[in-house]
Amino acid sequence: MRAICFSILVFFFLSTRALTAEDDDILGTDLKVIPFKKVTKKGLTFRVPDDMPFVEKDGILKPIEFEEYFYSKIKKLETQIDDLMARIRQAQSAVEKLEKNVEAGRSKQSEDAQKPLPG
Repeated sequence: MRAICFSILVFFFLSTRALTAEDDDILGTDLKVIPFKKVTKKGLTFRVPDDMPFVEKDGILKPIEFEEYFYSKIKKLETQIDDLMARIRQAQSAVEKLEKNVEAGRSKQSEDAQKPLPG
C-alpha cells in the first residue's frame, strides 16, 4: 500500500513539475512563457504582460483593451520591419557600388594588359 501511495505521489510531483516548468523544453518545442506581472493598483490585482499600459475610464482602472495592446505591438513590429528593410536597401546599394568599382577595376586591368609594352 505504501509503495502505491509513494508511486502516485512521485507521479503527481513529476507531472505537475512538467506542467509548471517555465524554462523547460515542453514537448520538444521552444515555447517561451510570456512575461506577466501582477500589478496591484487601488486594491485591484491584475495579471498582465509586463508592458501593458493601464487606463482609467469613468473612474475605473483597468488595462487597455487587448485589441489596442495587440495593435500597438503589431505597429511596433511593422516599424522595426520598415527600419530593417531600409537598412537592407542601403546595404544593397553599397554592394552594387562596390560591384561596379570592382568591374571598373577589372576592365581597366584588362585594358592595361592589352596595351603593348613600350620598348
